[in-house]
Amino acid sequence: MRSLIFSLVILSGFISWAEGVKPMSIEVDYNDLRMDGTLDREAARRAMSAKKQDFAACGFVDGKLDLSFQVSEDGKTTDSKSVLSPKRDQKTEDCFKAVLSQVNFGFSGTQQSTKMSLQFDIGVKERKAAQEQQRQSQETEQAKIETNKIKSVETEADRKNREYLEQVRANALREMNEQAAKQNAQLKTTLACNDTYSKDHSLEAYNRCLDQAKYGGISESAKTCNKTCESQRMNLEVQCHQRCSGGHVARNNCISSCQRNIASQADLCKTGCR
Repeated sequence: MRSLIFSLVILSGFISWAEGVKPMSIEVDYNDLRMDGTLDREAARRAMSAKKQDFAACGFVDGKLDLSFQVSEDGKTTDSKSVLSPKRDQKTEDCFKAVLSQVNFGFSGTQQSTKMSLQFDIGVKERKAAQEQQRQSQETEQAKIETNKIKSVETEADRKNREYLEQVRANALREMNEQAAKQNAQLKTTLACNDTYSKDHSLEAYNRCLDQAKYGGISESAKTCNKTCESQRMNLEVQCHQRCSGGHVARNNCISSCQRNIASQADLCKTGCR
């Protein structure tokens, strides 16, 4: 009776200690229970498996635990040994012994003391998960190595093509920003001229307002020259869209390059406007 109370106290202590600790998985086949004696094997197996949940709560440390013991003629466990390998752990081993002491072997048919043993594999699922994680990590690292190898053997033509595409993107972004700034300025100018037109209702004054805002105090001939340059630019841009072909990327690159050349021609044209 004292032994039973003592075992319950020990087991209660393990449960309290492990409340905040998630035990590792345990794999065991109770059909592998080894016996050397005359006990009813099936009854012994059922008695051990009845405590499987309690045994499952003892998986504190990874390893294989060999539990060996004797069952006396009156059904009590004696001479129990709990050995965890490859590394011993007192808490884990004592927990298995405490649960074992609660197994009820008091069934009929006991004629002599019987030796028994059973092995528990602790942390199998965790080991497999760690191995899988390591495998995936190795595959990811290998993929990075292969990618770096590909990058390291970049040909001169590939480098020039990549740099060209990066420059195209940068120029396109710059042109978009410049165009947006021009559109904002033109919108402000138009709104200001609209206010003027709403006061005197003079279309001629309205056009003069737009010209003044756009071209400043330049001569009429210079205005005409600038307008001619802008008209030529618009016609050439239309031709860019008509002339460029190919896939989406190739066509966009062609149009962008064509428009940059036209912009340079238009700027050169305007420098001759006096």
